[in-house]
Amino acid sequence: MNTMNEEMKKKKQTVQSLDRAFDILEALADEKDGLTLTELSKKIKLNTSTVYRMLQALNNRNYIDKDENSNSYSLGLGFVELASLRLKSLELKIESQSNLSWLHETLGQVVFLGVINGFDVDYIDMKGDVKLKNMCSVGFSLPLHCTGLGKALLMGFNETELRSYYKDYTFYKLTPYSISTMNALVKANNQNRERGYSIDKMENKLNTFCVAAPIYDYRSKVIAAISSSWKGEPHRIEEVSLSVLQAANNISRRMGFVKR
Repeated sequence: MNTMNEEMKKKKQTVQSLDRAFDILEALADEKDGLTLTELSKKIKLNTSTVYRMLQALNNRNYIDKDENSNSYSLGLGFVELASLRLKSLELKIESQSNLSWLHETLGQVVFLGVINGFDVDYIDMKGDVKLKNMCSVGFSLPLHCTGLGKALLMGFNETELRSYYKDYTFYKLTPYSISTMNALVKANNQNRERGYSIDKMENKLNTFCVAAPIYDYRSKVIAAISSSWKGEPHRIEEVSLSVLQAANNISRRMGFVKR
């Protein structure tokens, strides 16, 4: 009983802390010139020590800024960055729609759109038949190193960057064919970068193959990837790659990419 009470108390404290953080942010949003610690404490009716601790945490995450001359606090660029990422994701999905549909209709296979999230690929859009959707679905996340979509996203890294990114990572296998070492990932990435697309030969699911290609933006940065998956018939890889590359290139151009 005591353990349950303690857990309920902790959850209540967490919710209370979130409420207070939002109170601080909303109060600062109303003030163009910012507020000092004392002014902010009075406005949201909290003691200064509590407000100060929360301001420190928010400042560490770049959600607020402090003017050292006036000792006033205002909203930081963290919110701008979050909004920018959200808008970019929406723009990407809008610009990708026609090409996702074209790729699905051309190949008669399920197609996916994904973005990088740490060491995973987040599936944010797809087109395909119900029978094929058991491969994956929108909202799924899978490891970058053993999915075609994920390996296409890693094509934005050179060898040095890739080794640094995976420095403390422990590889695990989804199938007996999954990449399981740093050297194997580097070798695959070098091959993928050279040919312009990635291949998944039963690394995610047995008897399932995938071809994926990266999508670039106006900065020539990889911001997403598009893929097509199918059951059996590994001999179709080269044929599928031509269509996947065409769709990826079309979306990249719509995102402002100019090949040099």
